[in-house]
Amino acid sequence: MEKLLILVFVVIAVSIFLLILLKSEKVDYRIYECEPTLLSKSSLSYDAQTKNLTVFISVNCCGIDLRVEKEGKTYKIVERKVGDLCRCFCTKKIEIYGVEPKNQIVFERMNGAIEIITSSLGFCGISTYGNCLKDEDCVRDGCSDQICRSKFEEPISTICEWKECYDALKYGVECKCLNQKCQWVSA
Repeated sequence: MEKLLILVFVVIAVSIFLLILLKSEKVDYRIYECEPTLLSKSSLSYDAQTKNLTVFISVNCCGIDLRVEKEGKTYKIVERKVGDLCRCFCTKKIEIYGVEPKNQIVFERMNGAIEIITSSLGFCGISTYGNCLKDEDCVRDGCSDQICRSKFEEPISTICEWKECYDALKYGVECKCLNQKCQWVSA
């Protein structure tokens, strides 16, 4: 009976370990040292030829650790407090290699807040992250409807030009309220 219990325990332990391995995929990435410039919002660029994604995020200058995880079609940049924070912020550049198009990029701050940096690679609309309580509080703005902003913010005028990457329908994104912030999210 004791051998059977040990066997059952080993099988359960191995099963849990395999589930953890399968849930999180290996990600090849590099995080650069802090740059002194400070961004008003996170941004990214994608090179379709090399399939490399470059993300810029603002973080505390000290006392934090960043890592990149992947689950399905979502890349998550995770910020964790590992020491004492200081009174300065800087921009971190993160390069993620071998990224296929149509992935979601999110930034999980150390306080648990989630910021969707982009809903779909290739879409180049802008989110203002203005305050909202419901989806109806978020509106599309700009001459090409490329901006997602709160209806409580001032209207935004843009140059009247059309870029293929503004096509929200093609990239499967909508202007919605997520975590009480207006932003482009996957439809």
